[in-house]
Amino acid sequence: MGFFDFFRKKDINEGLRAYRAEARAILIDVREQKEYAEGHLPQSRNIPLGRIDLVESMIPDKGVPLFLYCEKGSRAEKAAKKLADLGYQKVAAIGGVETYGGKLEKGIKTKSLQSQVSASQMRKNMPWLNQKKIPRI
Repeated sequence: MGFFDFFRKKDINEGLRAYRAEARAILIDVREQKEYAEGHLPQSRNIPLGRIDLVESMIPDKGVPLFLYCEKGSRAEKAAKKLADLGYQKVAAIGGVETYGGKLEKGIKTKSLQSQVSASQMRKNMPWLNQKKIPRI
């Protein structure tokens, strides 16, 4: 690695090739929902950096390969560090969508990663949903 390689941006296209090579991999866009709606990579799910801890309840298997991206790459790096700290073993920040060579999808997918969580998983992770009255805090 040369000195100027430090300033070179990651090529998201290389990261996407690695993502496609993994059978159970999940592609996560860590940008805000509005940014995601304006254009995102096909097959990606949106979990903003500020809510990245939700991954624990959505993906309990910490061995699933996770590939993260954002606009330029820095938020993906932060999210990857947080997920590694949570115990995820296969986390890769693949860069920013600004270097993507393909066509972006627009709009918000109706099937977000969050909506894939089953009702029973939600009740397990949020036991107060089983109660008729919301507990006072």
